Amino acid sequence: MIYPRLLIDLGKIEHNSKIIVNRCKENGLNVIGVTKGCLGDLKVASAMINGGVSGIADSRIINLKKLHDNNFDGLMMLRQPMQDEIKEVVRLTEVCLVSEVETVSYLSEEAERQDRLYKVILMMETGDLREGVPIHDLLKTVDKILKFGCIKLSGIGTNVCLPPRMVTSLDCRGRQADSPHVPTLENFQLLEELADSVKDNFGLELEVISGGSSSAWKLIEANIIPKKVNQMRFGEAMLLGQETTSYKRIKGAYRNAFTIFAEVLEVKEKRCSSGFFKQAIVALGRQDVGNEVLEPEIKGKILRMSADHMVMDISQAVETISLGDVLSFIPEYYALQMAMTSPFVLKEYV
Repeated sequence: MIYPRLLIDLGKIEHNSKIIVNRCKENGLNVIGVTKGCLGDLKVASAMINGGVSGIADSRIINLKKLHDNNFDGLMMLRQPMQDEIKEVVRLTEVCLVSEVETVSYLSEEAERQDRLYKVILMMETGDLREGVPIHDLLKTVDKILKFGCIKLSGIGTNVCLPPRMVTSLDCRGRQADSPHVPTLENFQLLEELADSVKDNFGLELEVISGGSSSAWKLIEANIIPKKVNQMRFGEAMLLGQETTSYKRIKGAYRNAFTIFAEVLEVKEKRCSSGFFKQAIVALGRQDVGNEVLEPEIKGKILRMSADHMVMDISQAVETISLGDVLSFIPEYYALQMAMTSPFVLKEYV
């Protein structure tokens, strides 16, 4: 058996998708499945579709091309395209998220060349300081977009994304902030108000009000998402069965749809300032999972990682761990991304 390897349980991903889609339907929400956490994996995307998502989204052209070429239609480009991506984005996808009018003009020109009407969702800044048009610029921006002949303004959206876990949150001047941005009911009420403003000023009823990411799950559980918000874009919730404000498991969902296995290279007693402890060296490093969060499935602690070694304290492990044993780990989101990207990690499906 080749290690390290990533075991992907497609049944659990489908199960998680069904739980999330069904709960969102109760709130009048369509769900877009996001595959950027797993390199646009075709089997994972199929599991999400089988679980009931209404479309697939990704942020990378390579992933979208793979999905498109394997008959996934209605694709969404999650990130505003770079200029050299415009042609492929229009060819491969139905809609993309935008925040710059100049980019929309390029999309319109390319859509005209391809003889099609291309949809965009205008992203709004609602507090997370990622991409988005400032609220006071909404009407001016919409007015410009509506003048492009081959563009359809399908809707507006927001991200309500959180900073990655274990990364210091900074304010707009680069100083440490008091806390990360947590999505609130007010964020989504603001989206409703902005959609109403577009209708009042331009007579345009927007098809889509896209509310964001897995960080909004607690609001969905509480059944307080405003009625006009009708779309959510979920990746981590379906892949890892957790929301992303406190990283709690979603009720009924699996957190172990992905498991990383790696072999033990060394087991020895080691001396430290407080005495001796039992240490294992595991064949898993930053070339495999980056410097990201993994949860060991034994009672052990990851002390540090180099490019190709993981050092673990296994003093409290219940099991006897020996040279050649295989340990398992549940990856957090960015560790999963790295493992899916790494050529050194074998991918295996259940």
